[in-house]
Amino acid sequence: MSATTKHIPAFQSSTIHSDPDSEFGFKILKEELRYSRYLNVYNRVVQHPPSKEEVADPSKCERKIVEYDIVGAKTRSFHFCAVLPYDTLTKSVTIIKEYAQGGNCYMYGVPCGVLSEKHQSLENCVRMELSEEAQLQGGNLVKLITDEHPGLLEVKWSCNRFTPFLVLDPKRDAKPHPMDPEEVIEILTVDIPSLKEIMYGGYMMLPSVVTCSMALKYLQDHGLLKES
Repeated sequence: MSATTKHIPAFQSSTIHSDPDSEFGFKILKEELRYSRYLNVYNRVVQHPPSKEEVADPSKCERKIVEYDIVGAKTRSFHFCAVLPYDTLTKSVTIIKEYAQGGNCYMYGVPCGVLSEKHQSLENCVRMELSEEAQLQGGNLVKLITDEHPGLLEVKWSCNRFTPFLVLDPKRDAKPHPMDPEEVIEILTVDIPSLKEIMYGGYMMLPSVVTCSMALKYLQDHGLLKES
């Protein structure tokens, strides 16, 4: 048998959402908070759409109902930002080395933070995280997805989404905002080859890998990676 390749078109922003009754046929019947501390854990009851066989023979249609564990940030937004700082003069980036409690190890990443009630906007969230985690301020902020995009889904079992940013030529913050008490962070400045080695070597958190990849594409497309 010869294999065939099916072209799957890219999603449009209007078809990426988590409505209770989505156009994909998955219906959220119930959602209950089961645990809350740093994160919230919900029990989500979902009715699946009918299978192809059930559509062909409605008499056999018994809609599957599944209970899922869903994890989300303990804020009303379920949204966070991630930002890669880039110096156009030195062609270097600022990243962080942070204790990752899940793996009980250090991992690399970019400054990230959850959008919460203390922030006036997503951009304000980025600015505060730059100060807290990278001790940087100012610079030209570039949003790497469209305003219509709801944010990149963190993982499939999470309701958290994130917006990736690039910031060009930020300066040192003489009075940075304090880090959260549970955070253990080291600030590093590396060149682009070193950044790629960290990204592709498996030593960076996934949202940070995506953010760096999108930022590098932007820098390449706008001629900002070339030596002047």
